[in-house]
Order: sequence, then C-alpha cells, then structure tokens
Amino acid sequence: MRFAFGVEYDGTSFSGWQIQKNVRTIQGELAKALSSVANDNIIPIGAGRTDSGVHASGQIGHFDTDVSRTPFQWRAGVNTILPKDVSVQWVRLVDDNFHARDQANCRTYRYNILNQNYRSALNERYAWLIMQDLDDSLMIDALGHLEGKHNFSCFRASGCQAKTPLRHMYSASLTRKERLISIELRANAFLYHMVRNIMGSVIQVGLKKMPPDWIEVLLKSKDRELAGPTAPPQGLCLEKVEFLNYSFS
Repeated sequence: MRFAFGVEYDGTSFSGWQIQKNVRTIQGELAKALSSVANDNIIPIGAGRTDSGVHASGQIGHFDTDVSRTPFQWRAGVNTILPKDVSVQWVRLVDDNFHARDQANCRTYRYNILNQNYRSALNERYAWLIMQDLDDSLMIDALGHLEGKHNFSCFRASGCQAKTPLRHMYSASLTRKERLISIELRANAFLYHMVRNIMGSVIQVGLKKMPPDWIEVLLKSKDRELAGPTAPPQGLCLEKVEFLNYSFS
C-alpha cells in the first residue's frame, strides 16, 4: 500500500530534509516515527528536499507499507512520536503509482522579509531582517522579470544536480503587511538555492543598488557570480505542492 501525507516543520534545528549521517533531518525523524508505528522499516519520500534551516507548511510525501493502519492511526501514532518541530497534518491512501517527488508539477515557496531597524524576538526564526528601507514597487517590477520559462543558471548554486536549469516561473508576487514583506514564487520546480539566490538579488533592487531590469540581465547572462548573495534560510517556507492528477487541498 502507498500512503501520501502532508507535513509541516520548523526547519531551524534541522540539517534539511534528506537523511544524513550524524545530523538531524526531517526525513530521518519521519522515518523513525513511521517505522516505530509500523514496527517495520519505512523511508518516506518528499516532494521537495528543503535545505538546512528552511521551513515547510505544505510539504507532501509518500511511503509504502504492508502494515494495516487507518490514515487516522498513522497520523495519530506518528505525531505522538515526532518531535515538537515536526507535525504530520494528514495521511491518505493513494494509488501505487503516485510519487510525491516525480509527479509534483508545481511548487510554491514563500520568503518573508522583516523590514525594520531593530531585531524581532518573534520573527527571528522566520524572516530575514533588513534594516534599510526597501522599495516595494521596485521589487515588484524586478519579480515580474522572473515570470515565464527561463534558464535560471544565474540563480543556481554550485552542487545543483538538476539535469537542466530551465524552469517555468508561473508567478512571482510581493505583499506587505506593515513591516513584513512576503514574496511568493510559484514554479514547476526549483534549482538548488534558487529561491534564496533570487531573494539576494531582489533585495539589491529594493535597496536601490540595482534597477529592476537587472534581473533580466542576470537571466540572460546565466552567470551566478553576477547575481546577488544567497539570502539566509530562515525566511524561506515551502507552502504548497501541486499534482496534475491528485488534489490534497
């Protein structure tokens, strides 16, 4: 049997999604909890391999098992075992051909920026603090250049194992609520550190160090060294994963 599940986590104390030796990972904690409930070895597969320090409110995964449990029993049992910074939201029986990573056709990430001149005790773990004034309108113009199908090599980190740098950015938007700026990026897939590298460049525009059409220049250059720095991980959250033939909303 194959089960799909939704999971949220605070990535602050994790070394990313993927299991690694001698470090704490999301996949590792889920594997331990699932295996304990099943009394069998279970390794879950996730739709996105979030990096160290990155959060998720809408990560989706799947696991295979011959153990008979209801979706409620899986969720309740796993959440009893998982640490407080990881929680399974739901579990559903799916077709055996469902695959959380390979069949995901759209992912949405949100990056939060706290734009004020003092640090925040409540938002420190979930937003990038920028103390200088940011121009929202310039950043919105910059984000517009990302939409469409592009070669995103200029925002691709070294070590990226993707076969192609081509990605389709369906939408790139910005909203502000008082001092909190949220940037939402929705694409078919993302390259290694792509969102954080984009944020590092968009901030340069917001600080008026570069014009909005600089983003287009970067895309055409395909040169990572010309783009801005990599933004810190704590502002990034995987919000939603979409599938062509499955709906988990």
